Amino acid sequence: MHISYSAEVVQVQTDLNTPHQQPSSKKETHKSIFGWGFFHPAWLQCFNHRWWLITFLFLYGFFAEVLVSGFAAATVSSLEKRFTLKSAETGALTACSEVSAAIIGFIASYYAGLKHKGRFLSIGALVVGIGSIVYALPHFFVGPYQPIFTASNYTDLCVAKPISFADQVCKADSVAVAPAHRFYPIFIVAQLMMGAGYNLLWNVGYAYMDENVHPTSSALYLAIMASVTGIGPSIGFIISGTILQIYVDTPASPPPGLTFYDPRWIGAWWICFISSGFIIIAISIPLFAFPKHLPGFEKYRAIREEMAGSNAQIDHRYGNNIKDIFKAIKELLTNVPYLLIVAGNFMEYIVVAGFGYFLVKIIETRFYMAAFQASLTVGYIALASGGAGILLSGLIMKFFKMSGVAAIKLTWIISIADAIAILTYFVYCGNLPFAGVNYNYPDSLTPLPATCVNSTVVAARPYDAVGGLCRKQCPELIPFLVGLTISLTIMSAKIVPTIEAMMRCVSESQRSFAVGFSWILLRLAASLPAPILVGAFFDQACLFWNNNCNTNAATCLVYDNTAITHYICGISLFVKISSTICFFTSWIFYKKSHAKSFSDKVIQISDAKKDLGQIRQINTYI
Repeated sequence: MHISYSAEVVQVQTDLNTPHQQPSSKKETHKSIFGWGFFHPAWLQCFNHRWWLITFLFLYGFFAEVLVSGFAAATVSSLEKRFTLKSAETGALTACSEVSAAIIGFIASYYAGLKHKGRFLSIGALVVGIGSIVYALPHFFVGPYQPIFTASNYTDLCVAKPISFADQVCKADSVAVAPAHRFYPIFIVAQLMMGAGYNLLWNVGYAYMDENVHPTSSALYLAIMASVTGIGPSIGFIISGTILQIYVDTPASPPPGLTFYDPRWIGAWWICFISSGFIIIAISIPLFAFPKHLPGFEKYRAIREEMAGSNAQIDHRYGNNIKDIFKAIKELLTNVPYLLIVAGNFMEYIVVAGFGYFLVKIIETRFYMAAFQASLTVGYIALASGGAGILLSGLIMKFFKMSGVAAIKLTWIISIADAIAILTYFVYCGNLPFAGVNYNYPDSLTPLPATCVNSTVVAARPYDAVGGLCRKQCPELIPFLVGLTISLTIMSAKIVPTIEAMMRCVSESQRSFAVGFSWILLRLAASLPAPILVGAFFDQACLFWNNNCNTNAATCLVYDNTAITHYICGISLFVKISSTICFFTSWIFYKKSHAKSFSDKVIQISDAKKDLGQIRQINTYI
């Protein structure tokens, strides 16, 4: 009897002081081997380490962001001009990506919770690479690009033309427009593929990395990964800015007189997508070789369970049965801190998904820049601000060893600064006088504004016209770019603490599904409609369309900058204030939940000590 009680004492003490360890087995050892199927030689096992996993995840995230957030956004105006698309139509393309990401991400993130996350990531990367190549295919079938101005065989708009001249121009325009617009469904299919595959990186990928590193280092790794992926769009914009200076039909030469400063110029946008596709396909190969769990997984899981809050203490291990998915959803929907974090992210992604996709076009339009110049400008600014903000917040969390409560507190503090910085978006360049569009003159003999006068004007004639848009110096550009840099830095600093707080307020097996479920809500409610709405705003602000030839396909040539500014700034300021309120409220509820968890643990330890004391008294009595 004395031996029995002593054994019980030892058992209680073991349960109190050491985490529960799963017994190792041959099956578990086999799962930790790096390789493809039966091919897993010993010399490959040097890759079976968290550093290599992090490296390939970083590479995948980097090149995927170069493609999805960099190339796709930088080539919006090029696609619109080449395939005669409206801004609402190009906005619908990225919305298609959000639809597939929501559907596939919902299912994949649920099953990936307890299954092989590396395989999910590898297949996703393969699909993204193929989708990128499909996106570039219309270029090879649409035929050579023919700018309508150059194809008309005239050089002086001010010379009298016969009545049949307009019909000749329209005929040439209709021949070029009709076959180009029919490739729109191919872009939709490609975006569906890229969205379905790339979404897995943000829910499954984050969870896969988090569970294979020490919990106190997770925030720093996430910050580095977010920084690397944040640099991706910047590099994508910079590369696009260089490639867009190459003529679209290269190696053919552009028509005489057409330069990349001309609004009718279209760069070789398709090179971006072909190269990205093959690179991402190559990255999917090593991702497939990683095991389900890397060495050290069990140790890190035990530590995470002890660090979790009260909402994360009960782990129902969802993910083995499709019937449990509704229980898993119910558990998330009753988690108030989690829902408020998602609500705050929803507000943020209205701006990110909507205006972020059209950022190059916004700068190109509001400050009268060439497409390649706007792309390079956005690239350099995002490179300096995006990575800096993400890395800074990760280092802060690492230095102060922030818990989930501290992470969400940091988020709402940053959000206040973000709402203030958004006011710089009100800076813009005024509308450029355009004769016959937004600049009226009483008769045809009145001279055009000085900015539109050709340097080769004949002395006997006081006016002339030039092809394309006039160029204008805009002193408001520098203040806007400074404000944009500050705004993007603050905005990116919220990424890491938000994800950390989200994964710390749910159970262990729910983390992948929690991130995935949040992405589904964000994509369906924010990322899906936002680009379409912003594209519609652009179309609404259009002053001059090129649809004078009775064709349904049209591209806007001149926008009203004042209207665009009101749309952008009004919506941005509203959503930033709303997100700050959501994050602050989440912090309040999260703090209460964390305090309750700590109190429960103190009670459990006190009860255990009391039981041990009673056991010692019984032993002494016996």
